[in-house]
Amino acid sequence: MLGGLAPQKAYLIEAEAAQLDELVYRMLVEFTGRHALTSLVVECGSSFNPYRVAEIARAHGYSAGFVLENILIVRPFTAYQLNTLFSERLPELASKADAVIFSHLTHLFRGRDAPLSDALIILDEALRELSALRKEKLLFITARTEDKVKKSVKAKLAGFADTWLSFSLRGGAARVKLHKSHEIPPCDVEVPLTQANQLTLEQFFVG
Repeated sequence: MLGGLAPQKAYLIEAEAAQLDELVYRMLVEFTGRHALTSLVVECGSSFNPYRVAEIARAHGYSAGFVLENILIVRPFTAYQLNTLFSERLPELASKADAVIFSHLTHLFRGRDAPLSDALIILDEALRELSALRKEKLLFITARTEDKVKKSVKAKLAGFADTWLSFSLRGGAARVKLHKSHEIPPCDVEVPLTQANQLTLEQFFVG
């Protein structure tokens, strides 16, 4: 599913936390191992496991050390820290990366550390900054289905994304719902996992 992705687009991906983590790890290995890209991961859920990344890299015949050396990690723990990241560090960090992944972004917008009014202001500012970033980078935002965020937060993310999809892995198959895309009509598909990892995004949905 990693083929057919391109800069100048923002991808929003929703799933359960563990499945999103696994997807991000495999994306990182693909980007670095196969394409020699450097990735910046803004890890908002405090769940990144470098040992799992190394395990996947070795299973695919790549150097685990090389893959991990080309992953930059930054961890904001609150929406306010995310705001500081955008204002003070993101341009410098992103300049070193080819792909930028905001992992579990919704985790910071559950209303626990910032009132909704503040959170929406922070999110608006973040999306303005990301509008410039997506012109140059592969840009991904992952959202955990477990995070019960307000509809206004989800609507802002969905409105920003060029492609928005959700997925689940059940019974050896990938069940994916495409909510939004400029190239493909919204649809639901189910593909065996043995085939899913060999398809581009377009092939996955249009067959």
